[in-house]
Amino acid sequence: THFQRHVTYILSVNTWQRFFKFIGVRCPSTKGDLARILRNAVKNSRCKGYHKAGMDFSRVHANGTSKILAKGQQYSTSSDLRRVMFTDRWGFHGNTVYLDASCLLYRGRKLINTVDYSNTRGPADSDAVQHSGDVMHASGGTHTIHLDLQSLDA
Repeated sequence: THFQRHVTYILSVNTWQRFFKFIGVRCPSTKGDLARILRNAVKNSRCKGYHKAGMDFSRVHANGTSKILAKGQQYSTSSDLRRVMFTDRWGFHGNTVYLDASCLLYRGRKLINTVDYSNTRGPADSDAVQHSGDVMHASGGTHTIHLDLQSLDA
């Protein structure tokens, strides 16, 4: 699908030049310009309430990506972790804008299921991953994804 092709491409982006080309914006010509853009993004994030002053960014790389989400990296938890809950909250003003939380399930390198607002359970043979669907209110929405790790195949 179109979505899957975009996700595959996004996962292959490994330079700022390719990132800016993908989003259709001219890439900053110097590291200083890039640093200013990133500082302004953090400032705007704080103004919009996405994070608060004093937030601990120690889990974020110098290049701006989360350690958990960086391509090729792994995140380890204790072996007794059984359940995970991910909550995505967003707000908007004026024209309704949706933000989607999705869970892509892979077996090795093969995508076996996508769980999102329209396909709220998966994989097909279990309810190991459950998505709340759109939970909307006047100025925003929430998606919650529950993962039962014991029910997922290894």
